[in-house]
Amino acid sequence: MKFQISKVLIYVLCLGLSTNCLFLDYYGAALIDLPRRYINSDVKITIPKGWNSFLIDDLISIKIENVGKDQIKFSNDFGLELFQWNGSGWIRVDLVETNYLVDEYILKPYQKEIRDFGTTDFIPIIVDKRIPARLRIIVYGKRMVNHQVSNVTVAAYKDIWIYPEE
Repeated sequence: MKFQISKVLIYVLCLGLSTNCLFLDYYGAALIDLPRRYINSDVKITIPKGWNSFLIDDLISIKIENVGKDQIKFSNDFGLELFQWNGSGWIRVDLVETNYLVDEYILKPYQKEIRDFGTTDFIPIIVDKRIPARLRIIVYGKRMVNHQVSNVTVAAYKDIWIYPEE
């Protein structure tokens, strides 16, 4: 009990330190080593239902949008990282990525009715295919200022469940 309280206290204190806080899952493992203000603020991930079956061993397609004020430069795979919840923490999951047609993406900021977005597809390599899997998808990019890549990294994450075929 004392250990649980100390983890919660550390988490609350970390949230109060807005400039140097790691994004922590609720068991304290750092997945995104960035200040909280750069996570899910400039970049948004959506996983459209019409694009996905949410079945284990099927392709997962995600949409990445720039919802910030500056352009964001991404590598051709959007810096994609994938983790699976194993009941006590997040473990990295290998994935099969699709072929990419470009070396990098530069997404323009959201402007009124015009939305610039990118997409990527992958197949997670899930070991136990008999039970549903909770996945955390993370993408990373670099903020651009005056058409130059800055040293500010931004990220977004989204959790999804995928299920065995019945």
